[in-house]
Amino acid sequence: MRRVASFAWLRWLGVVLLTFSLGASSPVTHGYWQQLFERSPEAVAYPASFYGVSEASTSIGQTLWQSGQRAVSLHYLRLGVQQGDAHAARLLADYIPSQRDYWRSQASLLGDETEILRLAADLLATDPDAAVATLLSGEQDVRKLPKMQRQALMRLLFNHPWLQDQELNWQQILANEAALAPDSIWLERQILAQQLASTTGLKWHTGACSAQVELRVEGGQGREQLYAWLLQLREHPMADLGLCWFEAQQPAQCEETSAGRLRCDVDTQRYQVTVAAQQHQFASLPARANVHGRAMSISAASSFSVWVHELGHMFGLADEYPMAPALAAAFCRGDYTFNAQNLYITPRDADALDADQVVAVQRELPWQAWLQQPIAQRQASGAEVLGSANPEQIGLFAVDTCEGTGFQAWRPVAKTTFMQQHEVGVVPDLYIQLMRQHLLGYSDSHLK
Repeated sequence: MRRVASFAWLRWLGVVLLTFSLGASSPVTHGYWQQLFERSPEAVAYPASFYGVSEASTSIGQTLWQSGQRAVSLHYLRLGVQQGDAHAARLLADYIPSQRDYWRSQASLLGDETEILRLAADLLATDPDAAVATLLSGEQDVRKLPKMQRQALMRLLFNHPWLQDQELNWQQILANEAALAPDSIWLERQILAQQLASTTGLKWHTGACSAQVELRVEGGQGREQLYAWLLQLREHPMADLGLCWFEAQQPAQCEETSAGRLRCDVDTQRYQVTVAAQQHQFASLPARANVHGRAMSISAASSFSVWVHELGHMFGLADEYPMAPALAAAFCRGDYTFNAQNLYITPRDADALDADQVVAVQRELPWQAWLQQPIAQRQASGAEVLGSANPEQIGLFAVDTCEGTGFQAWRPVAKTTFMQQHEVGVVPDLYIQLMRQHLLGYSDSHLK
């Protein structure tokens, strides 16, 4: 009889070990093992635990805990963890509250998706980099996180500067979020990111690019802010400029100058936009945005309207509000090579011109092809005084750019534009044409 029992025991153990060996390729659950071991714990569970079946150790530990044998239970659960069972670690986290964090971390290390996501969420507030590293330790389903934690991780992943080089990057994880919420803002940004990273870039038009704009982001939440602005720009008049946008892989390095301006190490020979983040090294931000050559430096703390105003500078438009005295003196004298498409400068004492002089001025206006009325008014003396009469038509209107200097600035429209007050947001159709004219001239000059 003993020999038969021994063979029965070996047969049971063989079945157990065979089932265990198939577990890696079949969906064997802890419930299955629990039922199997409960039928014959002496003949199956304990031998399987002895031979390294982690689920057996875990099942014994769970059964003993429920029967009140807690000291022995903890021994088998710890053995289950040593044998690689994440479920044993989760049970220990529940059974020993004082060691909950430790056993959760062990479950995470053993690949338990729930604990990996939980640990990443807990780390968000204290160690974001560790949260990202934890999340990237496997292909977790972010949809299992509560909504607020999921959104926090999406934001963290989206803005993390080194994720673009990871095999499992934020785009792949965002795909899960997109499947969960088709109308999610992350879906729009994921699509935008894929377009910006492609060889053809992003454009809201057909045909050739009037200019290529390279985007370089320093980190933090700058990337998220930049993408929000780009999505707004899609519905903005500037979308008609024919621009092609690309995102550079190299992060920008930015600092605040002594004058309170933001300056980033961008290549001034190319069109670039850099959005800097409010990170600890920029605690004094928001620094003032500026355009240097063909490069822009702007803080994520700025507004969309400020960004559009700075884009206006990049594409040939000058400020229409009173410039700082030193800048106004140099600009209005013509010391800069910047040829403003929206301004024409005359000496302030040139208030009486003859007809030939008026014609000469008109020929020099960047917007001469769009004029809808005379640019000067004839006086009783026969002299011509610069300035148009109808504020509703394109002509010549005084503006305060050169205030405090010996010069007068003129623009083509009477109404306040986004180059005078950025928050107004008014971009006349003519200004789109003038920026397009500037971009065409830039392209032509580089082809020669």
